[in-house]
Amino acid sequence: MALSNAERQRAWRQRHKGEPRGNARLMTELEAAAARAPVVELTTPARRQRAERPALQKERDDLAESLAQIEAY
Repeated sequence: MALSNAERQRAWRQRHKGEPRGNARLMTELEAAAARAPVVELTTPARRQRAERPALQKERDDLAESLAQIEAY
């Protein structure tokens, strides 16, 4: 005898009682996966240079300011 849809749903809910469902379940799985695998950023050299440029410009400006102070001394 085949089970009705409602009986199948009831059985499934009983089997999976207490487990997170929907977005909560997906978020739990994603958090577990993120904790296991390190994130590898796949960027091109040009993007990497663009990201590093502000830090290099700040360092250049700081060094220029220090040099100006030394020359003024």
